[in-house]
Amino acid sequence: MAHSPLDRYHFRTVRVVAVAIALLVSEGCATWKGISRDEMVKTVPRERPAVIRVVQNGSVVQVSTPRIDGDSLRGTVHADRVSKDVAFDLSSIVGIQVRRPNHTPVRIVAASVVGLSIIWLIAIDQPRRVP
Repeated sequence: MAHSPLDRYHFRTVRVVAVAIALLVSEGCATWKGISRDEMVKTVPRERPAVIRVVQNGSVVQVSTPRIDGDSLRGTVHADRVSKDVAFDLSSIVGIQVRRPNHTPVRIVAASVVGLSIIWLIAIDQPRRVP
């Protein structure tokens, strides 16, 4: 049985939609968001972020497995293939950044999937004229 051009078009559309859905359900993007010291004292124990950025004395240090211990922020810094346990006095920290999901790319992909689906539905609904 011969396949019509519409069958090939349908298969290609299904592949595009499948890839778009895969992108949609993937982890997506994340951005660093600055939070206050008071918010950090609540966020670190509650959310247990894997990594945070600490701004202190004009430098930014990326700290893994952060935890609040009394009036200190403790964690591990990885630099030059060496891991070092560190502690920061909370009062000396100028700023903190945590990774937060950025939903904009996911929304763009979702809108694209919806738009492509609508175009596909309109296209398959229209009869094709073969000369």
